[in-house]
Amino acid sequence: CVTGLPDLDPYHHLRTAPAVGPVEELPTRTERPTEPRYFAYLQTGAAADRALNLLAATGVAGEVYVRGGAGSLGDKLKAAGVIVHETPPPLADVFARVRVVVHHGGQTTAAAALLAGRPQLVFPGHLEQQLTAVALHRLGVAHYLTGTEYPPGDVAEGLRQLLHDPGFAARTAAVADRLARGGRPDALGTIVARCREHLGA
Repeated sequence: CVTGLPDLDPYHHLRTAPAVGPVEELPTRTERPTEPRYFAYLQTGAAADRALNLLAATGVAGEVYVRGGAGSLGDKLKAAGVIVHETPPPLADVFARVRVVVHHGGQTTAAAALLAGRPQLVFPGHLEQQLTAVALHRLGVAHYLTGTEYPPGDVAEGLRQLLHDPGFAARTAAVADRLARGGRPDALGTIVARCREHLGA
């Protein structure tokens, strides 16, 4: 069974049956906050350091969680007014107070932001994340930047568009509402039923 949202499955056109849906409990859409704020969930490393430094330089209110620890960068971010979480905050809570989600393109974070109706700024680090970023971009709900050689201004401009362009807000809300109308598939139940089939239970 392929888990995750069919919208984010790069091989959906090759499958005889669509992905069964996410296994995790994910957020539902909430109203767009009035304050322009972002939440970044990134993995420690050079790519994340560059992205976080450029995000902090925009002066936009933000919250970050760095998997693996922010290290000395944490103090710099706090000095710039960015809230640095020491442990990952519940996604539903943090998504309700931000307009944009910044991440590497992991399927769970991408799906959670999509269902919450939040535009995304993606910094993919490997092929699977790149494919997720491309899928989000095709839906019209994300920008993505690869590697560390992109122009610094691209981060500020991409974030500005995602925060303020009404087109992004409308498209993310429309996708979230479409997914909600389809109901939440019982992915775990489907997987268990398939296992029982093969076990003859």
